Amino acid sequence: FNLFRDTRGQFTDLFETCASNGWRRIVLAGAGEMAEIAIMCMDARSFEFLGFVDRNFADAAFAGFPINGNIVDFGNVDAVIIADLRDPQGTYEVIVGDFHADRILFPPMLNVTPVPSAKRGGS
Repeated sequence: FNLFRDTRGQFTDLFETCASNGWRRIVLAGAGEMAEIAIMCMDARSFEFLGFVDRNFADAAFAGFPINGNIVDFGNVDAVIIADLRDPQGTYEVIVGDFHADRILFPPMLNVTPVPSAKRGGS
């Protein structure tokens, strides 16, 4: 139960960061159990959840939301939240090539190391 509470608390904090920055259009990176917890923390009145970016997930949808292999497939995205337990660092490194690093968020429990600013993507 402590792991669930810690995870829920960290995602709640991330969504508060999104709300305070006016970032409404959200994508989760990684489809799985952690992403399900993140969805439970998301206030549907405050955010437009676009779906998941996950290159390793075989299905076209998860939890009733679409899965794309690339962040650019979602169009206009305000923020990406990493929810990948398998390879959070690898997921971050793939997404940062196509998206603003300062809008890629992740719970501290995933131990993601941001890339140096010179390697950041996004347009």
